[in-house]
Amino acid sequence: MGRMGAWTVPLVLLLALWAYAPLGAAGSVVPPSPAPTPAPRSSLGEITIQGLRQRHALGAAVDHFVFSTLVSLGHDPYARWDSAVCPLVAGLNREQGDFILERISQAALSAHVPLAGSHCRANLFVVVTDRPHLLLKKWWARDRVMYDTRNGIAPVRAFISSTRPVHVWYNTALGCSSQPLDTADQVGALAAAGILIEGGSGVVCAHGVDTLLKTATVRGFSSVIVVVDTKQMRGVTLGQLAAYVALTGLAEVDLSAHDGAIPTILQLFQAGAHPPLDLTAWDRALLYGLYNTRQASMLQATEINGAVLKAIER
Repeated sequence: MGRMGAWTVPLVLLLALWAYAPLGAAGSVVPPSPAPTPAPRSSLGEITIQGLRQRHALGAAVDHFVFSTLVSLGHDPYARWDSAVCPLVAGLNREQGDFILERISQAALSAHVPLAGSHCRANLFVVVTDRPHLLLKKWWARDRVMYDTRNGIAPVRAFISSTRPVHVWYNTALGCSSQPLDTADQVGALAAAGILIEGGSGVVCAHGVDTLLKTATVRGFSSVIVVVDTKQMRGVTLGQLAAYVALTGLAEVDLSAHDGAIPTILQLFQAGAHPPLDLTAWDRALLYGLYNTRQASMLQATEINGAVLKAIER
């Protein structure tokens, strides 16, 4: 048959089947009732709600991590290296010392921390010793101005006598969020106008008054001392120690703030914890957020939270 016949046969069969189809009470064909299908909109809503809940939980974890890790002094900006950092490692052999220096440099470069050249004056001291208390006492006797004592001698004595496996001292200095002024005429004009002059710091800022959006001064590290007690390094790898030193040397952190809920190298010396082998994504995000947000902004903490959250979500 031709094309017409190919379509004619099925049509005849269809008519025959219709003629013998069972009738309903009204004499009409009763088609089978299709099974109801769930509306896709409800499942989509569940996915959306679940995603929002997960992001809210992640945001809360980031807030906790940032605020519990970074040390804040009231409404002052978080401290960081505004001048170039020049690390020095003492107390290890050449190979081990170079390994730690390389890890510090890698962490600094990744977070855009300013790094000094190969020939620089050390300002980040990493000292590894089995007698930390004696070493620090002798060091202080030789250099009476090695510690910032604006808060008295008690914090210095507590640092020297600390029993932590690694303890850290941060010396900070105030700097201007804008360019400082140099000439006596400018200084006199500011003083006459009642503009803020930082007492004892020798810093006079062009915009010496805090505003609702910006602080006049920022805190930068002038030097950091990291002391490692070798007697408490059992079970700790050199890589873990290098990561711990890198984080604590580049950011002012609270060494006792973590409860193990968030993966961080700061868990290294916590009892019962399972510390990572290197800086975690959270640690790297924290450093990046600290150094790539506006330090003088009154919203610095919020900006750091946002940067960390964005990095963790990737």
